[in-house]
Amino acid sequence: MLPGVANQPSILRDRSSYYLSCLKISPSTQLPDLSELPFLFNEPPPRDLRFPVRTDVFMDLPPGRDAFFVASNDTDCRTIIYEVVAPLLRSVKLGVEKDFLIGLWDDCVNRIVKVFCTEDIELIRNNHRSNSSSCEEERANMCGLVRKLCLWRGEERGFVSNNSAGSDDPAVRLVNKLLWTYGELPYILGYYTVGMKVTFCALSKGEHEKLLCTDLATVSLSNPAERFSSLVPCWRAAQLLPLLADACGRLRNVHSDYSRAHSSSSKVVEVMVSQVRKSYPSRRRWSAVKRVYEL
Repeated sequence: MLPGVANQPSILRDRSSYYLSCLKISPSTQLPDLSELPFLFNEPPPRDLRFPVRTDVFMDLPPGRDAFFVASNDTDCRTIIYEVVAPLLRSVKLGVEKDFLIGLWDDCVNRIVKVFCTEDIELIRNNHRSNSSSCEEERANMCGLVRKLCLWRGEERGFVSNNSAGSDDPAVRLVNKLLWTYGELPYILGYYTVGMKVTFCALSKGEHEKLLCTDLATVSLSNPAERFSSLVPCWRAAQLLPLLADACGRLRNVHSDYSRAHSSSSKVVEVMVSQVRKSYPSRRRWSAVKRVYEL
């Protein structure tokens, strides 16, 4: 996919770490207003902060490459090409079911947000199919914890028919699974998917305590060129998540509506809106605890 990377020796110094560190830093310590976000999520980084790559590699990138990269004869950022760009450009065999799309959503959205964020993000996917009747209604398909606060979340759906689209709207479900425990925070961030269409959004509290989902940017993951366009909104989301965490630290009565903790015995405890889920490292330990609860 990138013949310039595979067939030619790399003789230029790799400056990926430098440009990545520059892009991670938000130009402002103040959160932008919700009304500014749709513009912001479609605005690429300044030209002097875009990754310089060898000219031959630059020409092999898909259309829209100049939003995040510039051609250079004396500087290279090959690590970014290998670790961030290559997964976007690879061929993907997909089915219509949700399970076939999870890897694509993670490669094009969650992994990129994690790369560009200055804070460590704990990404937790809800894979407990056996508990889907209860837990699926309690927490989003993807929860991203920043300083133990669920400031990033995603609701995902595979390809759906026209008959089921209204009853299984991921944007509606994303709102329904949110309990606003974030005080006066102006918004938190997330995304929702239908098949290969990804919409980045902000979740906020409106008038009369009504929760709102505001669309910010939409990208398609159907082909490499379209997947490439996910870089800009993912980068913007990654810049804002630390600012949201900072704001939570300054506000009173703020806590996460979803949390996850590991005990010393490897037990995992998840606290959701109205239930607690405990996962044990072995069936033997699970059976022992189950007998206690039955008593």
